Amino acid sequence: MLMRNSALVLLLSLPLAAPAWSQGTLGQEVAPNQTQGETSKTRPDQFRDEAPQQALDSLQEYARVLGEARGRLEAALGRSGEQPPANQQNAMTPAWMDLKTAAQNAYQTVRRAPGGFRGEATYSDAERQLRQELNAIDQATGPANISGPVRNMLSQLERLQQEVGRRAG
Repeated sequence: MLMRNSALVLLLSLPLAAPAWSQGTLGQEVAPNQTQGETSKTRPDQFRDEAPQQALDSLQEYARVLGEARGRLEAALGRSGEQPPANQQNAMTPAWMDLKTAAQNAYQTVRRAPGGFRGEATYSDAERQLRQELNAIDQATGPANISGPVRNMLSQLERLQQEVGRRAG
């Protein structure tokens, strides 16, 4: 009797397992936002689609937070230089992970531009170039390929901060 009930339960659960089995996901965890054919790396322009934090009210405030973000990114770049990019298992070291996070945060800070400034070419060009650098960082095949795009981000942040500061008066 117990054997018959077990066989019945198994037989009834097969239709539920079949779709997962046929897609090759049985026993595999799939990230909630991962679509078929994508890897754990971000899609191009993924960062563009994410909602930015609340826009800032003034250009003065925007220039200030751009400077802070640039400072955090510079500090993270400095810390990453003190550690090898990868450990013995070829995994990215904490300082290099912090660098990647600081780059993402800097990009999100750029996206907090006051509403009136968002439509200007200065903002659009900087945002696009920073997004491209951030995508390059994310798509890097190894930690050593991150420092170039980070340096480009720092240059772009400095130019944007100077322009915003000039306009803020």
